[in-house]
Amino acid sequence: MSRDEPSALISPATRRNWARLATQPAGKLTTRANKRQSRRRIFPVGYLVHRKNIPAIQALVRFIEEQGLETGQALLALGRHVLDRKGLLHKRHVACVLDEYDGLLGSAGHELHRAFCHLNVPGDEYDVLGAVYQCLLSEGEKNSRGSYYTPLPVVRSLLSSLPPGDGQDVLDPCCGSGAILLSCAAPPQRLHGVDSDATAVMLAKINLLLKFSSAEFVPRIYCLDYLEGKSPAQHHEIFDKAFDVIVSNPPWGARRTRGDRGRRTTEEETFALFFRQGFGQLRPNGTLRFLFPEAVLQIAAHRALRQFMVEKTRLVQVTHYDQRFAHVATGFVDIRCQKAAPGETFVVHRDGQILVRSVESVRAMDACRFNCLSELDQAILALVRERGVHTLKDSLWALGVVTGDNKGKLSRVPGGRDGGDLQGARHRGICPEACQQIHPVQERRPAAGGTGGIVPGARKTRLQVHLREACLCL
Repeated sequence: MSRDEPSALISPATRRNWARLATQPAGKLTTRANKRQSRRRIFPVGYLVHRKNIPAIQALVRFIEEQGLETGQALLALGRHVLDRKGLLHKRHVACVLDEYDGLLGSAGHELHRAFCHLNVPGDEYDVLGAVYQCLLSEGEKNSRGSYYTPLPVVRSLLSSLPPGDGQDVLDPCCGSGAILLSCAAPPQRLHGVDSDATAVMLAKINLLLKFSSAEFVPRIYCLDYLEGKSPAQHHEIFDKAFDVIVSNPPWGARRTRGDRGRRTTEEETFALFFRQGFGQLRPNGTLRFLFPEAVLQIAAHRALRQFMVEKTRLVQVTHYDQRFAHVATGFVDIRCQKAAPGETFVVHRDGQILVRSVESVRAMDACRFNCLSELDQAILALVRERGVHTLKDSLWALGVVTGDNKGKLSRVPGGRDGGDLQGARHRGICPEACQQIHPVQERRPAAGGTGGIVPGARKTRLQVHLREACLCL
C-alpha cells in the first residue's frame, strides 16, 4: 500500500467506519485539516511587502504553469533575468555561482530569459523569487515539510535586540530562500545558511547576490541536511564552525526519529532537534533565537525541550505574536537564549506588555510549562482556585452525532441533497444506522415538533442537522 494512498494515512478505527458506511476514499484527506494531501496552492499574501504586486506575481505563476516548466528550471530563469536587470549576470563571481545550475536550463535557457523580459517582475519586493516559489508549492508539500516562509515584519522582530552585525558570524540552519539572512546587518561573508531544499538554496544564493550587488563574494549557502550534521553521508566545514548568532524559523509539524548511538530511539518534532543542534554550534555568550508554534510553551510532548531551555541555556526572552501564517491555525512565539549559565529571570513580551518571570517558576510547573500570563489572567485564575473544585462526575453525558461524512449526508432542507449545511429545517426523525456514531435513544429528550434531541440541560440552542434520509435535531 502506497504511503500516499488515503487508506495508508488513517487509523484502523476510521478504516472500519469507512467500510461500514461504504465511504469512498477517492478525494478524501485533501481538504480542511488533512493538509498533507492537499493539492491546493495558497498565495502568500503576508509574505509580500506590497500588495499591489499580487497581480504581477500571479501572472508569473500563471506563465510558468501554462508553459509546463519544471519549478527549479523556471525559478533559475527568473533569477537570471532579475540578476541581468541589475547588471550582475555576467560578473565573474555571479557566473561562478550560476555555473552550478547550468544543467537545469539546457537549451531552453535563452528562450526563457527572453520570455521573462516581457513579463512584469516586481523590483520592490525583498524576495520576489521566494514569493513565486511559495505560490508553486501545494499546501500538502508545505505541510509535510513544515515549511512556511517568514513574513518580513516577523523577520525584523526576530532580528531585533540581536548583537550588532559587524564581526558577528550568523547562521540560519533552515534558511529557505534567505528571508532572514537578507535582513541581517552582517556583511555577506559573515552570513551562512543551510537548507535541505535545493531549489530554496539556489534562490537564497541569488537573493544574496542581488542584495550585496557591489560586493564580490560567493554566498555561503549550502544544500545539506542540518540535522544529520557531520556524518559519513555528508562532510562539510559548516558543522565544525561556531557562530555568534543563530536565528531561524525551523519546520513545524515534521517529526524525525533519532537513535542515541544505537541504545535508544526517540521521535521528536524537528524544531526541537534544530534548536539543540543549533545551540551546540554557538560560541560562548552567543545568541540563539528561534520561531516556534506557541504550543511549545505548554504541551507535555515538548517538556524535554523546555527543560533543556531552562537547565542548559540562559533563557532571555519569549515574544508572542498577534499574526498567523496564511492558512495555519496555530499562533507562534519566538524564544531567545544565550550560551551562558542559566539566569534567574526572563522577559515575556505579550499584548503590548513586558512581563518578568522567574526561571524557577518554569521549573516548578508541571511538565516545566511556561507561565506567560498577564497579571490580570493570574488574578482571574487565583479567584477560580479560591472558589474550589467542581467536577462533572454526576453529569449525564451523550456523544451527540458523528455522521462520518458531513458533506455527503447533510443538507439544508429535510430530505435534500445539496450538502454541507448544519442549520435550517424542522426535525422529522432519526436514522442511527446512517451515522458513524450517535448517542443512545434513552438519553435523548423530545424536541419541538418530533422525537429525539439532546440530553436535558446540555445546551439551550438546538443545532438541527439533516441527513439525506432523515433530519436530526441535536
